[in-house]
Amino acid sequence: MKPAFLYITDEISVESFAVFSAELRDIEQKGKTSMVVVELTSTGGFAEAAIAFYSRIKGCQIPIEIRVLGPCHSAAVLVLAAGDLRKMAKEAWVMVHEEQIDLEELGVMSVSALEKYTRQLRAMEDQWARLLEETTKVSASIWADFHKKETYISAVDCKAMGLIEEII
Repeated sequence: MKPAFLYITDEISVESFAVFSAELRDIEQKGKTSMVVVELTSTGGFAEAAIAFYSRIKGCQIPIEIRVLGPCHSAAVLVLAAGDLRKMAKEAWVMVHEEQIDLEELGVMSVSALEKYTRQLRAMEDQWARLLEETTKVSASIWADFHKKETYISAVDCKAMGLIEEII
């Protein structure tokens, strides 16, 4: 059987997750493929949506190969990490950074509400580091440092770290 192909080429968002999940559901229901190949090129997006992608990919009964063909930044990195097999073009880059807050978007908040929000963001950062540790040869504490420093990682380094298995 030929693999089925899906594409993530936009922002990692609730909307792009809904499209991806529906397309994957269609493939699962047809049951006519032994593998799904996801071509990924994204400059990132929303952390909450990335967690939804991660859970959906991990929960799929069909093996999923993720192929990074361009930028894989921010929230897209967790999508990459979810794949059963992960590949990356030699020209592609991964970029991780710490979660950011748009204070204007949040509006007026009490100090205690802001502290609560910040604790939630830190818990999410810790969760990401643990998920990346499970997928790679790199500890959660090193992933946390990479996030704090906004780190760009080449395909060669991604392979050495175990984030991908193959450079294409």
